[in-house]
Amino acid sequence: FMSYFEDYTFVRKEDLYQCLVKEDVDQANEILGDILSRSISYFDNQESFYHGFLVGLFSGKKIKSNREAMHGRFDLCILPKQIFQTVLILECKHSKSVKELVSDAKEGAKQIIDNKYEDEIINDGYLHVKGYGISFYKKYCYIVKV
Repeated sequence: FMSYFEDYTFVRKEDLYQCLVKEDVDQANEILGDILSRSISYFDNQESFYHGFLVGLFSGKKIKSNREAMHGRFDLCILPKQIFQTVLILECKHSKSVKELVSDAKEGAKQIIDNKYEDEIINDGYLHVKGYGISFYKKYCYIVKV
């Protein structure tokens, strides 16, 4: 089972990463939702848990976590191998119900804009930055592009 799950997750996490880079939010929502439904307990539902889940999911990539940037701290930044490739900034939110998933994801996206997280990454020399607010509730998620 573990071998199957590791193989499954390895393929799916790369698919998720590519969807985010290509701004295919609908497919990214499907993939992340599928990974969540197969992997976590619905008792694991705190923002810090989901943050750690994403750090683990994107292991193998260069990640900055909880780093100060301009006017706040972003949750996750996934850096590419080259400066001309796309940097991803992910801001996680924990929803109190399914009904709040969309508004909470939008709040995460707004936080990226309001706190100028993308500007910080551009100031570091990267040329392309994309930000996403991601909300979680139990095994559900919703992703919104900045």
